[in-house]
Amino acid sequence: MNIYAMAGAVVGYAGIAAKRSSPLISADHWSRSRGNIIGHRGCRTDETPTGNTMSAFKAAAKGSAVGIELDLQITADNKIVVYHDLTTAGNLHGPDETVMKMTYAELSQRKFKKPEDADETIPLFEEVVEFASQNNLKLVVELKGWSRSRDLCTRSIDILKRFNMMQESMIITFNPIHLYNVRSMEKEVPAALLVTNGFVSHFAGKIHSCLTYLTPPLDRVFCWASMEPSLLPSFLGATIVAPNEKLIKSQRWVERVHSYNMSVDTWTVNCQQRAAELRKFGVNFITTDSTKLE
Repeated sequence: MNIYAMAGAVVGYAGIAAKRSSPLISADHWSRSRGNIIGHRGCRTDETPTGNTMSAFKAAAKGSAVGIELDLQITADNKIVVYHDLTTAGNLHGPDETVMKMTYAELSQRKFKKPEDADETIPLFEEVVEFASQNNLKLVVELKGWSRSRDLCTRSIDILKRFNMMQESMIITFNPIHLYNVRSMEKEVPAALLVTNGFVSHFAGKIHSCLTYLTPPLDRVFCWASMEPSLLPSFLGATIVAPNEKLIKSQRWVERVHSYNMSVDTWTVNCQQRAAELRKFGVNFITTDSTKLE
């Protein structure tokens, strides 16, 4: 992410604030139950397939998950693919390339590094949506990247509509421009801005390393604003709060979110004891890497 993308993010926030003139349709169909398990990229432990593969999603469906989380990017030839990293080096053999600059045919030729997944290919979004629809799974869809936002959002929403999965899906993102575009196209789909400590510092450090030491107060303000339910609907276009699990400190906060007819989706929880505590707090959805968390 460069300084232009940072500027775009600020514009995105301002645009959301300026254009929000009517209340969003509430996400109460996501708020009726508590403590549901969402499989993070399907599942992603040493004992399970590589995350965001069809094998990982199938493994999650066999466990306790009521839904699967996945990551979306758009390719050079406008295909929506399910892949987390912005470049290929992490999980795929071959030279490190930017996913958005490759065609789907080029991506499909790459083999996964994990030997057990040698026969896997990067899935198309419609493949995963069809699988979720057939297996009664909810979808938590993370929109990745900092460019071509309109194309990514438009095509992703079109695929969800084609399979009649809009009401069974939640769209999440770190990018406020994605959130703005989703909300301008579709008023009903549940949506959330992902919240984590150090978000502002991380991207400020990409501009200049010294900025990392100057931004902790901004990090605290960002987390507060993104987790405050009275601000999210009006300023961020969100109907669900999606903080990193370390930011959830009390049952009182969860109850406050629920009082605004919003639900809480947290990530990434791999400890059974912590999951039990979050259920006690009343958290709606708990995203985990493990197929064994109950």
